[in-house]
Amino acid sequence: MFGGNSNWRGPIWMPVNYLLIQSIREFHRYYGDEFRVEYPTGSGRCFSLTQIPDELARRLTTFFLLDKNGKRPVMADIRNCKPIRVRAT
Repeated sequence: MFGGNSNWRGPIWMPVNYLLIQSIREFHRYYGDEFRVEYPTGSGRCFSLTQIPDELARRLTTFFLLDKNGKRPVMADIRNCKPIRVRAT
């Protein structure tokens, strides 16, 4: 739709999510723990503005973590990609 190497096809979303998460944390500094928001929308569960960015960050990082089959969800379309395993020192 935009032609060429458009950032709207993927590379921009991680930085935008980072900025969104940091912004929600900043709102928490202003509003405090008493301000609660339904998350996810329609669930009927309300969380503070410290819990929501932590959950968003957790969900974003799961795209890059190995699943039970040793594959990363972010690489689902790449069949010949071998996962890089990082060893703790």
